[in-house]
Amino acid sequence: MIEKERWQKIESIYHAALTRDLEQRAAYLDQACEGDTEIRREVDSLLEFDDKAEEFIKTPAIAVAARALAAEQSQTDGRRHLVDVGPYHLLRLLGQGGTGDVYLAIDTRLGRKVAIKLLASELGNDGERILRFKQEARATSTLNHQNIVTIFEVGEFESQHYIVTEYVEGETLRAFLENRSGGLTVKEALPIILQLVDALDTAHRAGIIHRDIKPDNIIIRNNGFVKILDFGIAKLTSPGHTSQTDHLTTRTGMVMGTASYMSPEQARGQKVDHRTDIFAVGVLLYEMLSGCKPFAGDTWSDVIAALLIKEPEPLKLVAPHVPPALQSIVDRCLQKLPENRFQSAADLAFSLRSISENATSSAKTDGRRAAFPGTKVIWVAVVVFVLALTTILVLRKKPGQTPSIVDEKKRVAVPIAKTRLKWVDRSGQELAIVGEPAEYSGPALSAAEDRIVVAINDPQTKSRDLWILSGNSKLNARLTSEPSDDLNPLWTPDNRWIIYTSERDGFRNIYRKRADNSGAPEPLLQARQDMNLEDISSDGRMLVFNVRNKRDDAPSLDLLSLIDAKRTPLTRTVSRAARFSPDGRWVAYETTNGIVIRSARPGNYGLSTEYSITKSGGATTPMWRGDGRELFYLDRHTLTAVQISVDGTKLTVSVPERLFTANFEDEERRNRYVVTKDGQRFLVIVRDSELADARGQ
Repeated sequence: MIEKERWQKIESIYHAALTRDLEQRAAYLDQACEGDTEIRREVDSLLEFDDKAEEFIKTPAIAVAARALAAEQSQTDGRRHLVDVGPYHLLRLLGQGGTGDVYLAIDTRLGRKVAIKLLASELGNDGERILRFKQEARATSTLNHQNIVTIFEVGEFESQHYIVTEYVEGETLRAFLENRSGGLTVKEALPIILQLVDALDTAHRAGIIHRDIKPDNIIIRNNGFVKILDFGIAKLTSPGHTSQTDHLTTRTGMVMGTASYMSPEQARGQKVDHRTDIFAVGVLLYEMLSGCKPFAGDTWSDVIAALLIKEPEPLKLVAPHVPPALQSIVDRCLQKLPENRFQSAADLAFSLRSISENATSSAKTDGRRAAFPGTKVIWVAVVVFVLALTTILVLRKKPGQTPSIVDEKKRVAVPIAKTRLKWVDRSGQELAIVGEPAEYSGPALSAAEDRIVVAINDPQTKSRDLWILSGNSKLNARLTSEPSDDLNPLWTPDNRWIIYTSERDGFRNIYRKRADNSGAPEPLLQARQDMNLEDISSDGRMLVFNVRNKRDDAPSLDLLSLIDAKRTPLTRTVSRAARFSPDGRWVAYETTNGIVIRSARPGNYGLSTEYSITKSGGATTPMWRGDGRELFYLDRHTLTAVQISVDGTKLTVSVPERLFTANFEDEERRNRYVVTKDGQRFLVIVRDSELADARGQ
């Protein structure tokens, strides 16, 4: 990344070079750049754009004037007399773009309203461009996503090429933003941007890059539903080049709007991939939240210069209402180098959804605070009273009472009452309480189901350690005591080892330690990635874990053989919470679209061995019954079950059965519940307040 003072130097040299004749520039640049090849490369890149613009302005001046006059005449003529295009009866002009005019029309065959785009006449004479346009339009028409405008037809009528799409009633995002000076709230912006990113994810998976994401190409209906327009169009206008040349040299008035949303590689004329759309989303989100563009200038040259060599004003300064986590997401989208951005729209959507959930939660909390503005002093008094009462009760503790969980090494009370472990039956009826109140996560049962290994958070160190609880509800042993975060423990089938995830070396890697607490932790898999352990196969030969290159990336699933330490990918898409079936043939896991079961063999991407168990993204945490004939999962706070039957390689799933609803902890950590092999008892993590309410405390 170029330092701020270097950006200023580049900009100064660039503007000074523009004042010199072409024959004097080379000597001036040699002197001004002082042998710094990086500065020279950036200045040359800016000047190259200036030369292209000058060629466009000077050389085809008459042609440009003729085109502008023709466009104006076309618009005037269109208003006076709209000529039908085949079966499409044109009603009125909706708008004009770089490649043609868009009209509202009636499909006389079906009696429905449509939008029809008539390509500009100057493009109709280039056979290669028309061929590319048709190919991309047909590819886009295969996309099936609710937020992508549907293409009905691509055709030609009396030498007039056209595209017919669904007609979307609403206003463009541009108009929406203009009516809200100062930008949108986080609550307003996130639903819009999430719909956009979900649509881009579908397109990117199909190999289609939009290349022209901007407010003018996004329609918002009155109900908040978003539609994206003009997929593939940006790649039409200049064969052999990327879309920035097309948009910088199409029609007057189109330059600034499009240039502001280009990625640096697109602006330089380099090869682009799906990450150019990620950059545009960052620009769009910055503008939505702040009310201003991150890269601006008085001329298109200034915009390109800002885009290539400057960093935008920090979002926290122009939009202080935006939470730091969302600022970080926008910053990552706007990285100059593609490899430093989110690497997929799925990764970006995953991070945005976590912000969306937090924003909703915060809004509810803020609302409660606003409703009771005078309760702060009261709550302080209540807390003081509770602490005093607790101290008295502890001092009066009788012999034989179950002690609180104490860190023997640090001599401080580890857990503060937040969650509880309790056994329930299939109806949700409480059977027993395990352990003391604490901040529990990721419990796992031993093979005999008589012991539990679980992570407990230490509020003093703000890290988790592993503990083993026995069936008599007492804390038997502390397994780890490192300052690093230890989590996601699993028993090996022979009960000899605990395998878990630890951050002891700065990344979440996979370790094991003897269950009898002898010996030091041993690494099983180390890499400069975050790897969160999910499950171990019933024969103890294979691990499945989710992996992220960066902490805020969306996870995918990998397998690790404990026989030969061979690591192989299981999924390429966003997925986590994986569980092997008892016979090892299948893996159930969570995706953005719900719970999926597929073959446990790595590399079977997209084969017929994949089955959707749920149809919505709210389902989490799948768990198998011991015989593999029933699968449980959480549908938000409701534990649900489906029956599984297997005939050869075919798997059949029953209608879901809702078992019970409980006050499960909200945070979607691994194993908010576990189930016994017979499927009759569930060990669940619930918020401690539920137990207090149930007992009348």
